[in-house]
Amino acid sequence: RTCPGGFSHNDMQHASQTLHCAMGTNFKHGGGGRMADALATGRGNFDVHSFSLAGKAPWSEGEATRRSVISGSTSTGGFKPDAKVQRIIDNITQIEFSSVFAKEYVNQFDESVNAYKAVSAALKSGDSLLQNRNGNYGPLGSLQQVARLIAARHMRRAKRDFFFVGIGGWDMHTNVNGGLNSRFGQVDMGVRAFVA
Repeated sequence: RTCPGGFSHNDMQHASQTLHCAMGTNFKHGGGGRMADALATGRGNFDVHSFSLAGKAPWSEGEATRRSVISGSTSTGGFKPDAKVQRIIDNITQIEFSSVFAKEYVNQFDESVNAYKAVSAALKSGDSLLQNRNGNYGPLGSLQQVARLIAARHMRRAKRDFFFVGIGGWDMHTNVNGGLNSRFGQVDMGVRAFVA
């Protein structure tokens, strides 16, 4: 069957990440998030972490499992805003808003900052082999970040992890063979981050 409303790239991405066409319902949570929920609330009662390295893509968001939106950058510098930026952050997060949207913005902002701090701390203490590994993974540096998060799983006390990584550039209208060869070469470079 066809998926109604799949007219734009955004509609198609949302449909594939939430599986709402395949399931016949309009889910707001993603496929990965629902799997994470099942593991977290099932018999094993696993400590499950879900990450999006591609912004607020819905795939990794569950009902009980909140996704952490983190950077695909491999930096472990931590969150160290200067005084000017810290004043701006304090101004945003300490105001009492009456708007539901403003409150949600503050909640999302706080969650992002806290996730970034926690992930940075875990990555700093992760596998030294991955810490010191050099290489230009180009647009697929986020796969190296995933490898580092997996290596730091014990520091994060995670039993299961879900990752969503967005890799663009596959919508080719000309020179498909050359384009695919180039993209798969980049994927190969990114997968090397998993090989010690």
